[in-house]
Amino acid sequence: PEKENWIRLRVWREESDILLELSDNGCGMPEEKLGRILSDCPAEDGPRSHGFGVPNIQHRIQMLYGQDCGLHFTAGKGEGITVTIRIKDQTALA
Repeated sequence: PEKENWIRLRVWREESDILLELSDNGCGMPEEKLGRILSDCPAEDGPRSHGFGVPNIQHRIQMLYGQDCGLHFTAGKGEGITVTIRIKDQTALA
């Protein structure tokens, strides 16, 4: 039988931070590729395949909210992927 595909978005607060988590149950990604997502270096096996977008977003989040904020990826082959975005709650800082 075919598995049911899903995408889940969760948002919650931890002290003065807001976390946004986007998950799916797709095919996932091998850990060695996952480690290169935030890297702005070309892959060892050829030209850059992930572009500049993800490292640029990470850099901008950290410029705006601090080095403890940004993107975090977890995945396993065949296990889907989860992207967590941590930012500062601007209302808590006011």
